[in-house]
Amino acid sequence: MSSRLLTSLLTLSLLPQMGFAEILPSHNAQYSTWQATHIVVVEEGKVLESWKGNLKAGDKLPKGAVRFTEIPKPGPDPWRKLSGEPEPVITGKRMVLFLSYELPFEEGAKKPVWMGAAHQSHPFNAITAAADVVWVEGDRVYSSSQSMNAGGYALQENGGVAALKQRVDIGLALQTMFHDAKKETDDGRRAERIVVLAPLVDKYAGYYGKDNAFEALGRAGVGRQPFRTS
Repeated sequence: MSSRLLTSLLTLSLLPQMGFAEILPSHNAQYSTWQATHIVVVEEGKVLESWKGNLKAGDKLPKGAVRFTEIPKPGPDPWRKLSGEPEPVITGKRMVLFLSYELPFEEGAKKPVWMGAAHQSHPFNAITAAADVVWVEGDRVYSSSQSMNAGGYALQENGGVAALKQRVDIGLALQTMFHDAKKETDDGRRAERIVVLAPLVDKYAGYYGKDNAFEALGRAGVGRQPFRTS
């Protein structure tokens, strides 16, 4: 081996090793709506509107949920800057939080904690939890998206508040129908109702909905007896 080649190999071995680029979860209002136990519009630590769950307007956020309001607002979308579009002024005071108050994924866990809805993590991971936060400015909403890989989150405009609320409401209505179907006492009729809803649930909530539908069909006895046809 030549001394030049040996020197080059030694130099490379001393350089910091570059790992694979991390793909960060982007905000998905439908996935988060399906998984959330609570969806709230907040400002200065208080609930302004409650879209899902038992928190009410005027309530202070529970202690464990306050940290979601402290997640740093991502920087501007670099693609927007490259295109010459002006950057919107976003104060970050008002937010929509998609939260899940459930047992953490820890063996022997007995007490529920506040986590991001679709991108649950414990201990708290502010990076992935950012995907379950939406920043509101005027009537527009902005959410986290990894516009470049490798790269961190960028803040991208994601429609209006009314459209976001409508997307959430559709999910809540679908979830209510799905839960009602699961309560059907007759296995055959329950399976029929779930089969009808399964494609809609899958379309709305992706793999979260698909897993729920498969689990519900299994509990309905699919595979042990045929569906009722009348």
